[in-house]
Amino acid sequence: MILRLGGMELALAEGGRGWTSVHFGEVPLRDPRRPAFAEFRTPDGVILEPVGQATVSQAHDQTMLQWPIQARYERLMEFQLHEVRQRRNLVDWTEDPKPVEGLIQLELRPASRSLRNLELSGFAYRYRFLCPDHPIYCVLDYGTWEPGMDIHGQEFWMRNGTVPSVMRFATPDCFYATGWTLPSIQQPHIFQFLPLQTALQGFTFTIGPSGLLVTWPTEVAHVRSYFEKQRGKGCLFHWHELCGDLSPEFETPWMEVLWHAVEGSLAEWQKANLYESVREAVWDELHRQAGIRQETIGPYGVMEEWQLPDFDAYTDQGLPLLERAGIRTVMVPNECQNNMNEFGVSNMCCTVDLKISESIGRDKFRRFVAEANSKGMEVEMWCNTALSSLTAIFANPDGPQNRISFLPREGSVFDLVWKDPEFLIRNPSGAPEADHYAPVFVCMNLRSLTVREYWNRSLRQIREDYRVGGLFFDSSFNLSSDKFHWRQNAFPERTGGATIDQTELHGLHDPSHRFSAAIETQYQAFLDLLRDMQEMGYKLSTEDVGVFGISRSGPDMAMRMQQPYLWLDSYCPFDPPEIGAYQTFFRGLAYKLVWILYWNPQKRVLSWNYEGELGRYEPTEDQLRLLRAFGTVCEAMVRRTILPDEAGVVYDGTGETVVWTFRDTELGSPAGGVCTDVLSGDVTDGPPYHLAAWRVYRIKPQSA
Repeated sequence: MILRLGGMELALAEGGRGWTSVHFGEVPLRDPRRPAFAEFRTPDGVILEPVGQATVSQAHDQTMLQWPIQARYERLMEFQLHEVRQRRNLVDWTEDPKPVEGLIQLELRPASRSLRNLELSGFAYRYRFLCPDHPIYCVLDYGTWEPGMDIHGQEFWMRNGTVPSVMRFATPDCFYATGWTLPSIQQPHIFQFLPLQTALQGFTFTIGPSGLLVTWPTEVAHVRSYFEKQRGKGCLFHWHELCGDLSPEFETPWMEVLWHAVEGSLAEWQKANLYESVREAVWDELHRQAGIRQETIGPYGVMEEWQLPDFDAYTDQGLPLLERAGIRTVMVPNECQNNMNEFGVSNMCCTVDLKISESIGRDKFRRFVAEANSKGMEVEMWCNTALSSLTAIFANPDGPQNRISFLPREGSVFDLVWKDPEFLIRNPSGAPEADHYAPVFVCMNLRSLTVREYWNRSLRQIREDYRVGGLFFDSSFNLSSDKFHWRQNAFPERTGGATIDQTELHGLHDPSHRFSAAIETQYQAFLDLLRDMQEMGYKLSTEDVGVFGISRSGPDMAMRMQQPYLWLDSYCPFDPPEIGAYQTFFRGLAYKLVWILYWNPQKRVLSWNYEGELGRYEPTEDQLRLLRAFGTVCEAMVRRTILPDEAGVVYDGTGETVVWTFRDTELGSPAGGVCTDVLSGDVTDGPPYHLAAWRVYRIKPQSA
């Protein structure tokens, strides 16, 4: 069967199970040998498969394919035993798959997008699932996309912290994958699937000689993605785990597949402008849906040490230096009660309670923030959504106090949230979730109303009492947005676990007994928390390279500067010995890649180096002059266009125009403006505007 949607022609696979070939005009967009479809699997190891030929119905411009389903058991479940091993389905291996009540639907419709200087058209699809006896929380969507039926000669642009962000597929033996594998450690497979919106850029961007292919889920949704080009194969695999809460009725977000034809080869700056048009539209839409404001990045300083701070020195010696450098946001570590400042163990990352600790000097901290504010800087503080495991241990002291000074219980985290049995996220074995940080952390369940009330009340108190203006969310996806709360029995008759010496619990029980299980994604709850923090007045940065918040994560400077136009709105350490020419520093700021300036608390100096090294790491006056200039124009740096042959970068989204030039150039617009050289203060009228290389210009309308 052939479907024609949005200028694309889809050939359906056997039985209607997905599609094989996809064409836009004469251009094939994928290799038809690997049909694209989806897998429906329950956490207890049951695969639900479509049976027979699809029933096809059409209404208006939408096509729906529907199948009855059958159940096939696989050996391993995702649910684990109390002893932290995977359960196995011990079914009769001679039995055939069995028909079950339920259905699978695949819906398709035309799709198009009119972006800035870019028209895209194609189709959108989504899956619906219904099975009363076999609930699911994830649909595995799989396919390959390679315009021209071969990925070689194409480029895949995907902002990534651990692998190249622009992959040019040159030879059949090249390999690419978006996960993270580190062969030098005991557990080398760190990440495979990553949340597309909160750890990656939210869309795919494949560009080659014939055109541009874009795919993206059009809703804020917990989509976990993995992309791979295998050695010896000419296809690029797209895998998406489309996740939600465990439910017998499940609906995936719409996924758009869009094409833009290109005539002739494009220069790098032209591809970057196309990328920016897509990114701008996707991020605008996702922020709108989430109710989250897109943050404005500015000059950024860090005052960090992993011991008790001397806030008098921070205030009297550090802040004046950062003020002179033009810093707008200064980050400090976790000053809430934590393992280090309360018990002298571990480090500041392990929060004990969301209260500013007495050990740092609360009045000194309050003076520090007030002085920073008076100098035009806001203070950002480290945080995450986990608590120290000591919190769990100290919640129930069994004996008399002996060498441990327990914190006051009244009004503390123990008093406020520990009474809630759903306070912590549980992993598939039922143990507290800690990602790879066990046994140091326990992750708070952001779906718990008790937790949210505790978090919001505590952070509102910090905002009102100390005027802290920003939050840096550490481990923002792997401890927060990308977690699930697992309960194999959502309605237990007793709390806690079981041990073999509890003889009253012995007895012969049927392991096939059905329980009402629950799996709850933390994704939307985390985004709601970000929205709540902004509404309180906090500015947000995150340890990811995703869509929401200013990114404080990613690769080193050398890798970023290969494609600086991908790294807007992100903080990065500057490494002068690596490629530290003035032009590199300038280009980074031109693309809103902001260099982190450190004030080292031990050496009490400014440095581009976290350890406070000077020499080549000492900021030069030219660098600080540029940083200050960036601070005066950063709020107007919206809606970017790279000039032909990358002569410079123009921002014109706020009613005025900001231009960073890399070569002498002439600008013919905007009409009737006053052009100021931000570095020298010289003023000229135009157009045309004759702009010199390596300068920053601000053009305001005559009436402004």
